[in-house]
Amino acid sequence: MGNSFETDGRGPSDRQLLAAGIALVAVATVVTATLLVKDTGRLDPYVRVVADLVNVGDGLPQRSDVKYHGVLVGAVQDVTPAAHGEPNYVHIDLDPHYAQSIPATVTARVVPSNVFAVSSVQLVDQGHGPPISEGAHIPEDTELPTVLFQTTISKLRDILAATGRGRDDKTIGVLAAVNAATEDRRTELLSSGAQLSRLVDEIDSIVASDPGPTTVSALIDATRGLQQTAPELIDALHVAVEPIARWSSNAPNWIR
Repeated sequence: MGNSFETDGRGPSDRQLLAAGIALVAVATVVTATLLVKDTGRLDPYVRVVADLVNVGDGLPQRSDVKYHGVLVGAVQDVTPAAHGEPNYVHIDLDPHYAQSIPATVTARVVPSNVFAVSSVQLVDQGHGPPISEGAHIPEDTELPTVLFQTTISKLRDILAATGRGRDDKTIGVLAAVNAATEDRRTELLSSGAQLSRLVDEIDSIVASDPGPTTVSALIDATRGLQQTAPELIDALHVAVEPIARWSSNAPNWIR
């Protein structure tokens, strides 16, 4: 028999070589596709659930942590953005070993998970119930501690946005200007600050039209309420504040 590459009649025929090549390509394609699908986690024995969240903070990257009682129990697979008045649908893969101990009554909220303020999903225990099952929808936690926490984070973002500058802004920053203006002037600042405070109070009592709290006072009130109702969330708040504090302390060096 022979083929186009061997003229001495030995070896497989051209048809046999073609069939072997097609089989090799097919096997390689199947193996590659299987490895790619496995890399996405779709072949792992997860319990897949969905969290219906209106508030997702700064966003939830893929593979963000999902925790229950401080234990890592799963990861975020992807997020379907809100549309037509619907909440954001956060698709979560739960470890089946931990899913057996997670009741179906849990609610979900988004909190910072590390000093870089990377968001994670926290499952909040709402009491006993049957284990959570495949395809379950987890409602958003709307209890007072969560609302206070989200209000506090929102006010922190407002303050940071008010002191920040755009990337194309070449002017001196607010923090750097304050640093230069207050250096070695403690006594004058204390005296002037007291006088300015009294002046502002007098003017405010005469011309103020909005009786609502300022951003800073709202931040302070929300933080105090959060400390009283959910002390365990103060640690999460500290995690969110630390990157802002680092940014503020290093701002004068960045503009040089």
